[in-house]
Amino acid sequence: MPTLSPRFFSSLTSLLLVLSTACAAPSAPVHQSAAVIPQPRQLQQTPDAPGFLLSHGIKVDFTTSRSELGRAAIRALMAAGFSIQPEEMSGDLSVKLIPAPNRETYSISITPAGIELSIASPAALPAAAQTLAQAVMQDSAGQPALPSMQLSDYPALQHRGIMLDPCRHPISVEDTRRVLSLMARYKLNRLHWHLCDD
Repeated sequence: MPTLSPRFFSSLTSLLLVLSTACAAPSAPVHQSAAVIPQPRQLQQTPDAPGFLLSHGIKVDFTTSRSELGRAAIRALMAAGFSIQPEEMSGDLSVKLIPAPNRETYSISITPAGIELSIASPAALPAAAQTLAQAVMQDSAGQPALPSMQLSDYPALQHRGIMLDPCRHPISVEDTRRVLSLMARYKLNRLHWHLCDD
């Protein structure tokens, strides 16, 4: 069996570092501002600066993809429509727990190098992921990107609901699914499904 020289491993390491850096290239300048609904409690954006490029998806490192919190974040991001590239040597996503009185509190920091999510509990992940989805826009080169920004938020109300009343007016399965998707998009968390008056 042939042996591989230390020079081979050194060259391979250099190549992997170059490839990793190329994949994590910043976006072109992002001229638009993120329109997040509901308006977050704190939002600071860096106008006309490079953002985080999404054209190759979000890389997730091995440690994040193997942790319970990391897997919950991946599920929330995929449900919000993001493409996740797992099992990388170094990832674009960092997720950590922070102390906060409201368990749905979250903070987001976006730089050209990656995305940092700070959450009070996994219950904050769906809203954080939807906030990221609302912030996606095109950079000046026409590529999907997230603008460089710092954001902190938590809901004012624990119960954020909507009622569907197919009892009085039929609603199709497709329309019901669309309502559920829009509820998730705008961070509503309770569905009153009024199926019967009897």
